[in-house]
Amino acid sequence: MSVGYLSRFIKDEFAHDTEGLSLSFSEDDRPLGTAGSLKKAQKFLKADFFVINGDTYLDIDYKKLMTTHLKTKALITLVGTTQRKKGGGTIIARNKKVIDFQSFSETKPPKNSYLHAGVYVMSPRVFKYIPSQTKFSIEKGLILKLLTKQEKIMLYPVSKQFIDIGSPEEYQQALKKLK
Repeated sequence: MSVGYLSRFIKDEFAHDTEGLSLSFSEDDRPLGTAGSLKKAQKFLKADFFVINGDTYLDIDYKKLMTTHLKTKALITLVGTTQRKKGGGTIIARNKKVIDFQSFSETKPPKNSYLHAGVYVMSPRVFKYIPSQTKFSIEKGLILKLLTKQEKIMLYPVSKQFIDIGSPEEYQQALKKLK
């Protein structure tokens, strides 16, 4: 688990009850961004792995997502939903191959685009594109870099809406939905 800001609270929470999980922590001592934090955790990630934003929840079949990712041999598979909310990252794909990604847009998204759900599967090969000890974003840096290099990024489309718990109001809404 990659942790940074207020990491002691997360580590304390899991120190008492891991629910049978074996956990390791990669802790940032300064803000590195999403991809920079991932690079720091590289030693833990030898096989294809999930990256899930800590402030979102999406009820999908993660085993099927991984199987699909492995079959395509993509560098990254992005989960995109047709259930649109205002703002958010926009994924544009052709035959499930990502051809464009906009990290955040308040404008109306193009027809046949997907809302980025904050869930990825990545190959360890991705680490060669992430600079060490540098603040670097998955959404605003890595994905765009990979697209310019014409690396294989695939879309895993779903029709479910993800739950964003990034604010107190949205957290309360999520608690109601998850009951």
